[in-house]
Amino acid sequence: MQKLHEVVEQHYKNAEFGVEELAQKSQLSRIQLYRKLKAISDQTPSQFLRNFRLQKAKDLLHNPNLNISEVAYEVGFNDPAYFTRVFSKAFGQSPNAYRS
Repeated sequence: MQKLHEVVEQHYKNAEFGVEELAQKSQLSRIQLYRKLKAISDQTPSQFLRNFRLQKAKDLLHNPNLNISEVAYEVGFNDPAYFTRVFSKAFGQSPNAYRS
């Protein structure tokens, strides 16, 4: 898990960084990555990556100089509307409400 966190920490800002790249950087096949992550954290690799990005977004939302779209792009989401939907589903409130 530590190695996965290190890899994601280095690449989470890149919107093109996905499960395939995570598996390569972790020196695992996609199937091995899926099995290990599911067994350890009960998350799929895509859920793990998305949740990591959302946690980083929560930290960035404390900075009033960044608007919601900038936070979304900063943590690797290409679509601010999708970011808002996923954030709201994960934390029960919109990014704007969380910031307040």
